[in-house]
Amino acid sequence: MTKVLLFSMLFISTIFSQQKSMKSPFISANLGIYNIAESNFEQVYSSKVGFLPGITVGLPLSSRSYLYGKVSYFAKDGVPVNYSYILQNGNLVLSSEGKGGSAKFREWLFNAGILYNFFLSEDFTLGINGGLVFVSLNEKKNGPANSYSVTSTGGGLLGFFGGVNLEKNFVNSPFSLIGEIQYNLSRGDLQSFAGNYGGLNINLGARFYFNER
Repeated sequence: MTKVLLFSMLFISTIFSQQKSMKSPFISANLGIYNIAESNFEQVYSSKVGFLPGITVGLPLSSRSYLYGKVSYFAKDGVPVNYSYILQNGNLVLSSEGKGGSAKFREWLFNAGILYNFFLSEDFTLGINGGLVFVSLNEKKNGPANSYSVTSTGGGLLGFFGGVNLEKNFVNSPFSLIGEIQYNLSRGDLQSFAGNYGGLNINLGARFYFNER
């Protein structure tokens, strides 16, 4: 009986230590592309797609779940569309339009939520993440020969996000490789008056675990 109890204690202790060793905070550096959802964006910036560097951190809640935080930066330069109007019968009528001047768009995205992992094998882990996404953006447009300058800024709760990632693990290494697809969904009330600055994010990165997993 004593041997059985001793074996049981050793077995439970081993399982516990294995679970505990997997509870490691991590940090990831990633680079990908962002396809912004704003419908008129490409008129000024030629394309809705641009590079999106970012950093992700995870704080363990269990061997499978993490508090998930991510900071990403999206920047595009373009040429604004300028409109000319004439007064006709007491009404302003569009007479011409053309591109000229400079435009700069800068957007910070902050994702905060939960990551949950499914261990597919020793080499691969599937993760699902979701939560809230916050935004801070700045856009500045200058007309031809600095004929005008318009600056727009904003920030706050953008909406919600959800994503999946596949992680390639390496035996006895604190490093892993990550591929992730994520969508930032903008709130409907923001879309109606400010525009849709959510979008699709596809990125690759490297993850570092601070403790042995």
